[in-house]
Amino acid sequence: MKKRKIKFRLNVVICYTEDANLNCYRPPLHDVFKHIAWLHQLEYSITEDLKVFSSSGSNCQSPDSSITDLVYFRSTVNTRISAKDLRKIVSDIFGKSFLWSAGVDLFCQLHKSLPEFPFPKEYYFCRNFPFVEAHVGGKMTECYPYECLIDVLKSDSNPQLN
Repeated sequence: MKKRKIKFRLNVVICYTEDANLNCYRPPLHDVFKHIAWLHQLEYSITEDLKVFSSSGSNCQSPDSSITDLVYFRSTVNTRISAKDLRKIVSDIFGKSFLWSAGVDLFCQLHKSLPEFPFPKEYYFCRNFPFVEAHVGGKMTECYPYECLIDVLKSDSNPQLN
């Protein structure tokens, strides 16, 4: 008998205080979450500069003094990880990092607050690296990330590599 797959959602909140250097921390953090989505066959969306309530014990004292990003994850039929295991991965990767002392706080949203932050209509799914499905306005488009395209163009123009 097959085990029934339970669909799940998980939101991760990233708060940057005034002291945090957004240009330094935002791109690599977003890349980590994109790779987690790719590894575990999750749909994802990242919303930047979102106004959310502050949580106790976090660096996010008030919405006015911090910038918040929200990373949305949603399971698919091919997802092989549970919500509990995904939470553990996020906690294990970022739980004891230097980010908190650098003005960046990261935590998973409580399940009961998910209805307040529904999964966006515009989202992405990593099919086969580096190809990404972009779902925008009910239409799916297969994309190739700009950074990967630049790497291919650079290698094509280098005669030593051809």
